[in-house]
Amino acid sequence: MKSLDLVENNTLPGKPIIPPKNIKTSNKKKSLVKSSHKSITQNSVYTPPYDTQPYDTPSWFETEKGLSLEKYLKRMFQIAKESLSCNLNKDTTKAILVPHAGIKHSGICSASAYYELYNRTRHIKRVILLCTNHQPLDNPNAINIVGCNFSKIASYKTSKPKLSIDTKTMEKLAPYIQLNNTLFNEEHSFFNQLPFLETIAPNALICPLLIGNMALSAENHSKIREILQILKQLAQKDGTVIVCTSDLSHINGHFAHKINTYIPQNIRKSDSEILQFLYNIVNGVKTRTNKIDELLFLQNSPACGILAMYLFGKLLNAISKDNSRITSDSNDSNSSGNSISSMLENRNYFNSRVSCYYTSIIREHIDVFNFDKNTLVPILDSTDTSISSVSYAGVVFTTQRNIQTRKQRKINMVCSEYEKIALLGLAKEQLYYKLLSQTQHHSQKSKSVVKVPDSLIRVIASPVFNLNLGVFTTLSKNGKLRGCIGTLETDNDEITIESNVKKYILDTAFRDNRFTPIELSEFNKLEFSITILYTLKQITLNEYFGSKFVLGQDGILVSHGKKQGYFLPSVASDFGYDKQKLLEELCTNKIGSTTKECFRGNDVKLFYNEGLKLVN
Repeated sequence: MKSLDLVENNTLPGKPIIPPKNIKTSNKKKSLVKSSHKSITQNSVYTPPYDTQPYDTPSWFETEKGLSLEKYLKRMFQIAKESLSCNLNKDTTKAILVPHAGIKHSGICSASAYYELYNRTRHIKRVILLCTNHQPLDNPNAINIVGCNFSKIASYKTSKPKLSIDTKTMEKLAPYIQLNNTLFNEEHSFFNQLPFLETIAPNALICPLLIGNMALSAENHSKIREILQILKQLAQKDGTVIVCTSDLSHINGHFAHKINTYIPQNIRKSDSEILQFLYNIVNGVKTRTNKIDELLFLQNSPACGILAMYLFGKLLNAISKDNSRITSDSNDSNSSGNSISSMLENRNYFNSRVSCYYTSIIREHIDVFNFDKNTLVPILDSTDTSISSVSYAGVVFTTQRNIQTRKQRKINMVCSEYEKIALLGLAKEQLYYKLLSQTQHHSQKSKSVVKVPDSLIRVIASPVFNLNLGVFTTLSKNGKLRGCIGTLETDNDEITIESNVKKYILDTAFRDNRFTPIELSEFNKLEFSITILYTLKQITLNEYFGSKFVLGQDGILVSHGKKQGYFLPSVASDFGYDKQKLLEELCTNKIGSTTKECFRGNDVKLFYNEGLKLVN
């Protein structure tokens, strides 16, 4: 069988991998050490290259403004806490995907995902760490899953032994893997994670594995099954979490994969395909040609750690199968209809959220000391194929449902803070390219028209964007309304949050009859907001004036005969209405009733829906 050529010799633009110097370890063997109970040396200490800068190149732990690694890490976690929360309940995160580039390049993404493990009430006892092996091995047909026989890892703060290796698990895995300390000495995908792990789980046992290119032969498949079984038994324990490290697409410049047109959008498309590949494995999504599709994707993916991600997904899927069961949530009377997205939402044991995403090109525009999360989703027109681009993402896998069906507030925690910004970025990008295309067309410069294909204007893949929820988009200028159109529909499998944002931002800009169409000259003065809406539910007048309806957070619809009037949740706060005034305005201004208390009529029905407003 053909070996999977997944070894990438460069993970940062223009920065080749150079073996770090001054590695302190008691094991100097370069040959592969095969399984043996005696192979684990209990007093061996691994010291990562925290302070080394080999051959005058920047260290993997290079920071900015001369900050120490400890202070820089604190800044990364501060950004995560203040701006990039995943909005998850404590202790619900089981696994994360993080990048493995230098901390200056990918630290924001890493911290955004690690923070969900740091923000716990129960201590982490063990970390299964699945890393990419960038170093070629002598035998490409071997299993090429590598463990170590260190017992301790030196602290980045004191250089004294701190983190402990899970030596017992390493011994259980030894019959199926290789042991090679030399590869760990030189593998940045491993040692770049250690400061984060020391921060979130200083007393945990670490079970690190390097996963390289391999032939997916029958023998190797058998070994993988045994490895996954051992790891699954560990992972099912409450104090165990799983971390997978991989950068995403490596495009243009000195990388083999090339994109010549619509570069930023096509890179995002490539990254979405990688993440969707992982989501499908985790959730057990099968197609008729699934095995062939998986093999082709593994062989051709521009992600350097695609095999690490593959095994990571298989491990989460194995845990899911053991824990899959129909809970009371699945049949909750408050669930959002019978849409496909809501059924899948209840069926999946693990749900995923993107905690952060950007490329190395975008990273150049981000100021970590005056952090603005909107800089994560810029509109870029890049045509230079000589510039290398590496993509970084933090993804969190949680047991928490996106729609909290058993809680009063169903969608207040539906997505991460990054996903909110991504949706606003989608609205801006969709409108910008439409305005640009129209302006250039009208100026008769048809040859220079920038028309990005609609299929390339999208958000980075995340399951939350596929939920069948209502959406209203709103444009304001100088604090005054400039357009607002949307839909309350939530039970149509053909419409999603993402598709609704793309459709209604254009309707808002060009088809709101109350205003003249938006022009390109206005774009930089516009303020964007998006309201995500849950299913409409009937409510009595007493319930409305009671605690069931939350002013400023719920939308309200009054149905009077054939006439209906609806206000978004923000109307109450924007105009300072109380509950009484809100209904009166609906009666007089929306329904056109001659009495402002039409809502008290016997033939009047009230409906409300929970809303979540996203603002930039």
